[in-house]
Amino acid sequence: MCQYGEASRKQRWKLRFHLLICKACAGFTRRNDRLTQLCEHAHLQQLSEADKAEMKRRLRTHGNP
Repeated sequence: MCQYGEASRKQRWKLRFHLLICKACAGFTRRNDRLTQLCEHAHLQQLSEADKAEMKRRLRTHGNP
């Protein structure tokens, strides 16, 4: 809940109250928190902007077979 830290204190209290009464949102929050934890521990890597540009250039150059 509030995993990204943008919520004010008042917003966090409103959210907590809502999650107490709304089981659908509470379930979504649990699953989203778990997904965030898994992504943090997965050591995911992204291509650099230079690698992305090179890949795009190669695709444009060679086109579709």
